[in-house]
Amino acid sequence: MRIKRIYIVQSPLSFMISMMDIEYNRHNPNDIIFISKDKFSFPSNIRNSFKCIVYQPSIFNRILKKIFSIYLPPLNLYIKLLNLYLIQENIYIYCSWMFEEAEYISNWVNCKKHFYLEDGQFGQLSKSLYENKNNLLFKHRKNLNRYEYSFRKDCSGFLCINENAYKAHHEVPRFIYKDFKSCFKWYTPKLKGVNTIILGPHPNRMNKKTYVKSILDKCMSIETKWALKLHWGIICYKKLYKQFLEAFKNIDPNIGILCDQYTIIELEMFLEKKNLLGQVTSLAIYAEQFGSTYKLINFDGYKGFKDNSEFFMPESINK
Repeated sequence: MRIKRIYIVQSPLSFMISMMDIEYNRHNPNDIIFISKDKFSFPSNIRNSFKCIVYQPSIFNRILKKIFSIYLPPLNLYIKLLNLYLIQENIYIYCSWMFEEAEYISNWVNCKKHFYLEDGQFGQLSKSLYENKNNLLFKHRKNLNRYEYSFRKDCSGFLCINENAYKAHHEVPRFIYKDFKSCFKWYTPKLKGVNTIILGPHPNRMNKKTYVKSILDKCMSIETKWALKLHWGIICYKKLYKQFLEAFKNIDPNIGILCDQYTIIELEMFLEKKNLLGQVTSLAIYAEQFGSTYKLINFDGYKGFKDNSEFFMPESINK
């Protein structure tokens, strides 16, 4: 039976694990569909090899959702799902957690299985899986604690690269991928010889007015040549991102470079040990996994996590 596999990617890590799954299982590229919002775009070599859908809710979608509490996916995604139904092709969906778009597709009539892609800190939390019930649809869950309602109990598996990811969910199969060498069939290293990497926080953890200055001031205090990797979430803040790119033009490339949005730090650490500097982030876990180092640094105006911060950082950090 032919199966279309839909990977909804939200970050470089979830994209990398998607590609590792495709390579390991020898899935036919013609049966793969990548979906993302505009917060994560696809490298040109991936767009040329796979069907890629970038979706953005229209004004009509937003009105339906706000006034009538009705969710409909953007037209290009809806047409693709309808077409798969009409030609009677089954769907497997892969997503980071059960957000609204993922829930819509997983409940589509010909979607038979759904899997979760390891995507940072949520894979490390010891929280229960929730039941697939009408009173726990996203419109009811969105105001609840996300830590408690991220993963549905009827999932078919977790796809991971870290041995400790999803260990609490022993009733669900885990597929742990370790063949990082296979990733270099599609990924070109970007940070060879640059050992210090500064990780910018998500914009919602900083004052937007001082975001650019705070990060650049910290970068310029580093003596060795560095690379700055902004949090992928900044793509959603188009005006702020543009301001950052303009300000960074004044940085001498012999002092520091800005990673593009396709840079995957986990793969860079697989090739070379790196010294990562940043705030609370799951990349500290992967630094430990790949034999790199991670050091906590302060950004002026940074707002920390209110709860569960102990789940985000390995015990070895700064001890």
